[in-house]
Amino acid sequence: MQNINTSYTVYINKRQKRFGHLFQGRFKGIIVDKETYLIVLSRYIHLNPVRAGIVKKTDDYKWTSYREYIGTYEGKESIVDTAETLSYFSKTKATAIKAYKEFVMEGAEERNNPLEDMEAGVLLGSKIFVAKIKNMVTVYEA
Repeated sequence: MQNINTSYTVYINKRQKRFGHLFQGRFKGIIVDKETYLIVLSRYIHLNPVRAGIVKKTDDYKWTSYREYIGTYEGKESIVDTAETLSYFSKTKATAIKAYKEFVMEGAEERNNPLEDMEAGVLLGSKIFVAKIKNMVTVYEA
């Protein structure tokens, strides 16, 4: 992602005869305990345009993958793999989609940001998960 960002910035800067950053912040990757946070983060991301007041309904936002999760995507082909996230709701796709939609809508009124639970700015998970990752990093540093 960082390479794409850098290449695009160089391209636009040359074309527009300008210099500097195009985007306020750069791409940031975090290590996530998917057992604890996968579906919570998915809901958080899909609700961001609604919380920001850009759209009234989640599926009205043009630049979201939400329609792919709920089976209403009309594009040529999808690059989003929804299977793992939906599998947390049901083994049957139709049931999983219905449950996922309900899960997302239940979170519409919540204002909590799961990213506030991050440890050291890069780890998001249970205490056991965070300790395990920190231990792995310590082993590789030695």
